[in-house]
Amino acid sequence: MHRREAQWEGVLLAAVVVVLCGVVGYLVARHVALRRELGAREVPYIWKAEELAELARKENPGVKVVLTGEKGEWQKKGGPAVDLVFDLSLSEGYEGVSWVAGDGEGNLFLLEREACMIHRCTPEGKHLRTFGAKGGGPGELMMPLYMVLDREGNLCVLDAGNSKVAVFAPDGRFLKEVRLEFRGVPGGFAVDSTGTFYVSWYDARSECVIHKYSTSGDLLHSFGQPVRFRSPVAYPEITMKEQISAGPLLVAGDRLYYSQFNPYEIRQYTLDGELKMCVFRKNRFLRPARARRIGGDRYIVKPPPSSLFIGLWGDKIINQAGALPNPVIDIFDLQGQLLCSYSQPVNFMACHSLGGGVLYGGTLSEGAVAPSRVRLVLKERKKGIGQ
Repeated sequence: MHRREAQWEGVLLAAVVVVLCGVVGYLVARHVALRRELGAREVPYIWKAEELAELARKENPGVKVVLTGEKGEWQKKGGPAVDLVFDLSLSEGYEGVSWVAGDGEGNLFLLEREACMIHRCTPEGKHLRTFGAKGGGPGELMMPLYMVLDREGNLCVLDAGNSKVAVFAPDGRFLKEVRLEFRGVPGGFAVDSTGTFYVSWYDARSECVIHKYSTSGDLLHSFGQPVRFRSPVAYPEITMKEQISAGPLLVAGDRLYYSQFNPYEIRQYTLDGELKMCVFRKNRFLRPARARRIGGDRYIVKPPPSSLFIGLWGDKIINQAGALPNPVIDIFDLQGQLLCSYSQPVNFMACHSLGGGVLYGGTLSEGAVAPSRVRLVLKERKKGIGQ
């Protein structure tokens, strides 16, 4: 009798174990499936430099296409390394600054986006005057994003809130405003020697990302291909396409440079929009964008690390990309070859350059941006300096 009861107990225990294993297995499988359903996934756009370069060669015969590795020519040949030397950092009094520019005399212009004010400071950082105010009237701003200096030294401010460019004299006097038609939040802004404006933003109608405007604000021409997806896009991919299909702009003589937010690509155009050169750089710091499903048809689309700035350093191109605290500063020659990089963690984001190796920007410190001026210098290569 006891033996028979023990046998039944063993059978019952085995059955319970089997059921529990089945339940646990189901729960694990469901958890994995749920994580897969709700988890992050890469947005399916073409990202790898090799594939992008191959496509560019096929689609743009006659355009120079450059594919660079992760190491620059100077590093491979034992050439010089690039370093940053801080000339100035204003750690107090300008916590709300979001953009920094400088003129040929070293004076600084500091933009406070929330307050819609601009401060002019001496090369030593002494405050001279403040101008601008929040509003929609002449000389007023609502969402100022970028500042560049035109040929006469006047300050051109792209105001996304009022869809205009506000132009101020160096002493802060309001000169004029030019209304522009654009949508969304622009990714770049430039002005050429004739006063023509260039704004980078993704236009779904024309499928272009660079737009050229006359001195009176008329749209003259749209050009530049957006980020390419492997198949027609819908939500949430279209949201990411709008966010990453733009980037910083630079006018240098008769050429316009465009640095795409993500993936890494630098393009050179004529001022009329003719594509002349594409540069693709193999890298590990501009990872693809990802979207996270949070239930139903709702997604969270997190912008990826992106290109931050493009400028000139004599006969070299400067491109900064990545995420703080250590965005990478790449130095290219004018033929698109990567020479060297700087990737030490300094929390510095460049905004403006006058071409002589002096960068104006901001240093992130304790959650606030300290307006800064740094110099790019070349040093004998040592272990741990440059890349």
